[in-house]
Amino acid sequence: MSIIKKYQKEIRFLIIGGISTTIDFIFYMLFSTKIDISISKLLSMTIATIFSYIFNKNWTFSVKEKSHAILVIKYIICQLLNILCNTLTNTIVFKITGLKVVSFIAATGIAMIVNFLLQNKVVFKK
Repeated sequence: MSIIKKYQKEIRFLIIGGISTTIDFIFYMLFSTKIDISISKLLSMTIATIFSYIFNKNWTFSVKEKSHAILVIKYIICQLLNILCNTLTNTIVFKITGLKVVSFIAATGIAMIVNFLLQNKVVFKK
């Protein structure tokens, strides 16, 4: 078994995560020029989360059946936890450093690990 095949789910998650992170970053930077940093992060994460759900469900974890209520509810709960983790980390690091990019990177790193574990073990487990 090739390494790519063995870690296909993880590789796909990283690709979608990279795109989602880019979406998050763009909206975060745009929003933070006009509104509070915490609200900016909350909004940007929400937009990225919607994108992530669609592509992780259909491509990363290959869940082909329609989204039923339980799946959507599990995803929403896990993403609320992830958004909370991301937003709190971003806010704390920003208060310490005063640097948007540093706080974004720290929050994204921690949230990425939390997000993969929640999606793989709770939401899209087979």
